[in-house]
Amino acid sequence: MYKKHDKNHFRHVDQAIKYMNEHYHDSTLTLKKVAEFIHVSTPYLSNLFRLEKGLILGIILWKSG
Repeated sequence: MYKKHDKNHFRHVDQAIKYMNEHYHDSTLTLKKVAEFIHVSTPYLSNLFRLEKGLILGIILWKSG
């Protein structure tokens, strides 16, 4: 189960946000690329992002493209 106090979860989401901010102009940016960059699976990253930020990461990437 997800625990709010687990700093590794926050670190993964922070790394994903940083990567997306640095590569937002890349039209080939995908959830898979972001997950691979921070060495986690796509479903895991998507779930962490939803739990921490209340947003669905795939939709964010789709709308920014």
